[in-house]
Amino acid sequence: MKYKHNNLHCKILKNKYLYHFASKILYKIIQKARSLHLSNIASYLNIQYLNKKYTRKKVINQNGFDCKTNICDALVKQTTFNKFYKILKKNNIKFTQITGAIYSFSSSESLYRKAIKHDKKLLKEFLEIYNNLFGDNIKNYSNLEKLADESNGNWFIPLLFIYGQKYRTNIVTASLNYDKVYLREALGYSRPITKKDIIIENISNVKCLKNQFTSGKVVRGDSYFKIIDNGIFKNVMDKHNREIISGYSGSCVLIYNLIFNLLKILPKTPKNESLVLFMILADFYPLHHSISEILVTYTRDTKQLKNYSLNQDELVYLKNLLKYLPNHQKTKRKSSKKKTKKRKRKTRRRRRR
Repeated sequence: MKYKHNNLHCKILKNKYLYHFASKILYKIIQKARSLHLSNIASYLNIQYLNKKYTRKKVINQNGFDCKTNICDALVKQTTFNKFYKILKKNNIKFTQITGAIYSFSSSESLYRKAIKHDKKLLKEFLEIYNNLFGDNIKNYSNLEKLADESNGNWFIPLLFIYGQKYRTNIVTASLNYDKVYLREALGYSRPITKKDIIIENISNVKCLKNQFTSGKVVRGDSYFKIIDNGIFKNVMDKHNREIISGYSGSCVLIYNLIFNLLKILPKTPKNESLVLFMILADFYPLHHSISEILVTYTRDTKQLKNYSLNQDELVYLKNLLKYLPNHQKTKRKSSKKKTKKRKRKTRRRRRR
């Protein structure tokens, strides 16, 4: 597997400030879920393994916590971030376990329903979007929920929230991201997933991720999304010599919407939007999406960040945002200073002796 930007990825993944930031986001999501009376909150934290019909090996499908140890229940019960954070550190919880749990919440149909229902502004906007698109005149949200329950499918509310926006900002909200003629084929929708489709990565081959997973094998993102040969997406990425893994990221749009638009747990500032971007990059790359696949969709959903274009250098774009990631570049300098001080003290002692 290609791993073009391993140095930058390692630095971001190991950043203590970003770990603390992601932990606080997960804590706030859980607190919001509790206030909305979301059921089975602990289950969203649970690690998910690949179905045994594809392999007998223990392969992680989505990272998370081992809820059999009761850590999930303990985290959900916490009412202060300090205690929540102490549990994470005491149990040696890894960064991608935290971000895996955040992703689980981002695709929860139940959470979308409850959050919209309890936010008057969101509720009004949501009903307007539905009525405009479907030519209906529903004025009561419970009637729309009833209609969704009686109809086929189980993800209509979040689908409408993400794809029905008045202003389509990226290829995901424009509903083009799953076009199997031009971009990529989304397995499970277009056809059933087979054993041949599943691509398993030996995590020991991926620098920096070796200690991030409890199992040595992880399912890659291109198991479920197959890039169309000679499609528009592949050709434009090849044109700009950009890395291809599983296509433009719809998952980063889900996470952005969860944090900034649905639950509104963070204000849309350049720093917050940059830190969430780094959090997503550290989690998704290089197993699920390339950096360009993330940047193209994520930046077009943000309010404060400039749109990334494929003719821009990915690293140059990201380095301009590193100012929002404390201790990223200063850590080495500080440690080197400490080392020199220690050396001076040692030499002084030697001279005294």
